[in-house]
Amino acid sequence: MEKKIPPIPNILAIEKMSQSEFDEEFFAKCCPIVIKNAMTDSQAFREWDLGSLKGRFGNENTVVGFSNNGIFDPRENKISYERMSFAQAIDKINGEDGHRYYIQRHSLIDNFPELLDELPTPEWIKDTDIIRSTNIWIGGGGCITPLHYDTFQNFFIQLSGKKKFTLFSPYDSEILYPDSNPIFPYISKVNIENVDHEKYPLFREAKKYELILLPGDLLYLPAYWWHQVASLDVSLSVNFWWRRFEFVEEPNILSYNVNQVKSIINFFLGQGLSINHTNYEGETNLLKACDSGHLAIAQALLELGADPSINSTKYQNCNALDISKIRNNEVLMDLLRRNL
Repeated sequence: MEKKIPPIPNILAIEKMSQSEFDEEFFAKCCPIVIKNAMTDSQAFREWDLGSLKGRFGNENTVVGFSNNGIFDPRENKISYERMSFAQAIDKINGEDGHRYYIQRHSLIDNFPELLDELPTPEWIKDTDIIRSTNIWIGGGGCITPLHYDTFQNFFIQLSGKKKFTLFSPYDSEILYPDSNPIFPYISKVNIENVDHEKYPLFREAKKYELILLPGDLLYLPAYWWHQVASLDVSLSVNFWWRRFEFVEEPNILSYNVNQVKSIINFFLGQGLSINHTNYEGETNLLKACDSGHLAIAQALLELGADPSINSTKYQNCNALDISKIRNNEVLMDLLRRNL
């Protein structure tokens, strides 16, 4: 990915946010945002704590991660996982060595489905969005997940305790030194707590953002944003990983070939969405791809049945071919003429 200016000077923290504000100012621009006290009216915030959850689910089996140094890095093969009762897990997390224990990505649907009724879905997730998983995270103070990114959109909710997020824009990916191991390309080689600048000299150029989530806060973390997460004390969190069929401007999409793009599209089609799905502006993915000059995306959409004759709302009375002409993109024009 080519180096670009970081898209935002800092990460905002606001009290309220409308659907249109989220769609236009944050989702469309791939910008994180913190909504303060977003969950304080929820039953989950009022009633969930480690003691109450232990009382309700203490006899349930759960899987707990253990890391001797409190850093939960899957590359180091120093994380072990143990199945125990939920009550035993909470006792360990509350104990003197609590930083070594972490319940990670614990699916609510698979483990505590009754809790879903007590936790409202973030209001900015639309009916046509696809929720991939809803997870609970419980760890002792000092637990650290090293710098990495996820491929899903993320609403991260802090229910108790505090967490520190250290973020880097996906436009800085190349200077964050992604791991060369094909199993872990989403994890950085850099230890951001003790940077080896001789080994990773370009890291100095990366723009760092830091924030602390307090109980009741919600963080929108766009897909592909790099983040390290540290529990500042015993912490209870929940997150929603989700996707929206509006991927043309995702940071990593430029590196995808036609078949990779088709795989993304087929996922959404398999969920019952239309190939001609429109975004908040009323634009289809094909229109967006032509406006942005993304040949592989346009080709993948057309091969899967996207309608090139649909007119844009942004460019009145212009279809995909017309937009390609405005952009003077001969290759896209040839592709579209063959499909009209």
